[in-house]
Amino acid sequence: MDAKGEHGASSSPKLQRWGRIVLMLGIVLVGMGATAAYIAYRTSKEMLAAEDRYQALMCACDLVVIAVEQSPEKKWPTGWEELERVSAPDFSGRFVWPRDAEKMKGLIEIDFRATVENVLKQTPQSFSAIRMREGSAQFPAAGINENFLGRLKRASERKE
Repeated sequence: MDAKGEHGASSSPKLQRWGRIVLMLGIVLVGMGATAAYIAYRTSKEMLAAEDRYQALMCACDLVVIAVEQSPEKKWPTGWEELERVSAPDFSGRFVWPRDAEKMKGLIEIDFRATVENVLKQTPQSFSAIRMREGSAQFPAAGINENFLGRLKRASERKE
């Protein structure tokens, strides 16, 4: 018999056991790395979706203020069709209006039954006339709401 033993194995049982342990640890580490990569991917995807909802909310607030300003009676818009007729500025490249109307409809909700008077009675914390659709990641909107309510108040008071 040669130095490798009967079956050609050159290592002792102790070394073989360590080899299996190292192999199992490697498999566990690769699995953990893959899991971490998947979690990072899902989190970034959710955060990008939340950012889209946040940007759509700001754009919708701009559209509603412009619609109220352009309305001779300073009225709240009655539907998406009315908003689609609003001439809007460039929304920093995130949305092009009215081309991206369908995308925005999927990201936000506007209460078209609201009135300017009722909306102006709301606080930034209770504001609900324009809101992001639900998602697992949300941004707080009280700051946007406060800004919107101030702009809406000024738009509704403007005389043509």
